[in-house]
Amino acid sequence: MNTPKGPLKISAKSTTKEVKILMPDGSEVDAKVAAKDPDLDLAFIRPENPADVKLTAINTADSAKLSLLDDVIVLGRLGKELNREPVVMTSEVVSIVTKPRTFVKIGTQALGMPVFNKDGKFVGFGISHFNSKVDSDDQGPKASNVILPAADLMESAAQAK
Repeated sequence: MNTPKGPLKISAKSTTKEVKILMPDGSEVDAKVAAKDPDLDLAFIRPENPADVKLTAINTADSAKLSLLDDVIVLGRLGKELNREPVVMTSEVVSIVTKPRTFVKIGTQALGMPVFNKDGKFVGFGISHFNSKVDSDDQGPKASNVILPAADLMESAAQAK
């Protein structure tokens, strides 16, 4: 990180002590981290007692790829201050990044939310992608909110089984 007195290196480490799954009714269920993908900055979690939890799965076998200007639908929930009400957003693909890996940029925020095409097929998941290098003009690493394509997400998720 650049400061008025010159570059400053900062390092941080964290430990996960408690993981919860927030259910649609507002209740919380104890969970555990099943796997991590440090390259994508993802953690995969599962309920500690799967028999106690009914989750609805997304059909990932019938996923689709996106092209520039494709319409997308984002499903999620608002924050706690807005009573975690369901939210549906529509947008379009505004850019497709192919290097160093494929990411899709849409015209709205989708962090932590599944994204579908206009036909209802799963296309990916909203993540924050952090640049591994710091530009000399920047004050620190910057995150870009992008869509991780379904195929890449499922490849990473397969390691969590």
